[in-house]
Amino acid sequence: MCDLFLFFLLVRVYARASTPVFTSSSSSSS
Repeated sequence: MCDLFLFFLLVRVYARASTPVFTSSSSSSS
């Protein structure tokens, strides 16, 4: 479970830094 959480977090952070446009979507989701 921990691995999954870490993986999800990493992917989210990576996508956030990779795509600035995705930030608004992620922020809204959060």
